[in-house]
Amino acid sequence: MIRRDISILTVLGLAMMALPIAAAAQDEPRGPSFELFGGAGALYTSSSSLSLHTEAIGARGGFSLTRVWTVEAALSRTSGDPVTWNGEVSAKAYLFQNERVRLFALAGPGIRHEDFSGGSTDSATVHAAIGVEVALSPKFYLRPELRSRWPTAHFDEGHRSEDLTLGFGWRF
Repeated sequence: MIRRDISILTVLGLAMMALPIAAAAQDEPRGPSFELFGGAGALYTSSSSLSLHTEAIGARGGFSLTRVWTVEAALSRTSGDPVTWNGEVSAKAYLFQNERVRLFALAGPGIRHEDFSGGSTDSATVHAAIGVEVALSPKFYLRPELRSRWPTAHFDEGHRSEDLTLGFGWRF
């Protein structure tokens, strides 16, 4: 399973690097964006296997550097035992775009903070996601996304989390 996760990350990385040169020629700054999102999360650990959480909520802000590339920062909270906070920075590439739909992949580093009954712990993470932005108007959009996270100390199948979220965003 480790090989499958690394293969997924490799494919996402290659797809991000293999974007059409024609799109790069049309690059232009797009500006900031802001989103609120919510959904469901699951945590996989070697000791407890799959643990579904009731909710994952958060906020994210981004800045489009070009037509293809965006930088984002996100803060999310996943309920359950333990309560988990994730702070992340991502590089996002749009793989396909038309007037209403923008398919993207993103990846980057993050920090996970878990609150236990007897204390808390912090760990470094890496994440990757794929999603789509569906325009509701020129300024507002919906964003379904599937995001996977791995702690850097246990980069394997047995220690990852998944969030499936739906966001509502604004472009400025």
